[in-house]
Parts: sequence; C-alpha cells; structure tokens
Amino acid sequence: MKLMAVWITLLFLMAPWSSAFAHEGGTAEPEGPRDRMMGRGGHHGMMGRGDAVDRPLISLMLKNREELQLTPEQIQRLEALRSDFRKGAVKRSADLQAAELELKELLRGDAVDMAKVESQVKRIEALRGEQRLARIKTIEEGKALLIPEQRKKLDVLGQKRGRAPTP
Repeated sequence: MKLMAVWITLLFLMAPWSSAFAHEGGTAEPEGPRDRMMGRGGHHGMMGRGDAVDRPLISLMLKNREELQLTPEQIQRLEALRSDFRKGAVKRSADLQAAELELKELLRGDAVDMAKVESQVKRIEALRGEQRLARIKTIEEGKALLIPEQRKKLDVLGQKRGRAPTP
C-alpha cells in the first residue's frame, strides 16, 4: 500500500513536468513549463514549437526584429541570451533526468527508504525551480534590452498572439 501511495504521488508530481518537458522538446528554453518564452525552445519540448501563445518571448522578439526595429546590438545580445540559456538548460535538463533516474532506483526495492525518496523529490523540485528561475531571469534581461517604444510594439505583438502585456 505504501509503495502504491508513493508511486501515485510521484506520478502526480511528475505529470505536469513531464508533459511540459515533452512539449518543450527535452532541452530547455527560457520559460517554465507554463511560462513559455524564448522561441525554438519555449515549447516543443523545451526546444519546440507550440502555438503562438506558447512561443518564447525572446524568440518572438527576434522573429519580429524588423517590426520592433531592433538594432544590430540588440539582436546580438538577444541571440546571446537565448544561446546562453540553452547551453545552461542542456545541463540542467541532464541533471534533472539523472535525478529522476536516481529516484526510480530508490523506488525499485521492496523496502523503500522514504527519507531518501523525500530528499530526492525535493532535489528534483529544486532543479525544476532553478530552470524556471533561469528562464525568468533570461526573459527579464531580454525585455530590459528594449526601449519603451519597442516594449509597446512587443505588447501589441504579444496580444495578437494571446499573450498578456509585458510588465
């Protein structure tokens, strides 16, 4: 019974992450499972293409560089932000996958050490939190590169695609 309760709890905890991760392509883009952002990766598994609402914000900026009238320097900095995020996301994704495998190993035995399981679940959630914070930080750094007029144009583009205006 205890083992079944652990499995059900784990499935419940992993379901939102696994669907978001699968939708985002397995690597990471700036955006959490629910706060997409950067483009190529925000949502087709962290490297994919979702609908317009799910597209990452930095990729949206880059895709609409002419309409936003981005300068060459802004384009270069946005591309660097996206690239740096993706590089870090690959490592964070690998760390998360390894932690998930370790959790599965902990659950294999007949006698499950709940203290170790609890510790591992907390570690997994901390890794997810790191990824989400990295996405948010990258998004905010990207938005900070825009001047007020570009921000307004970005808000209009986002509204056309079903996004809330940027703060």
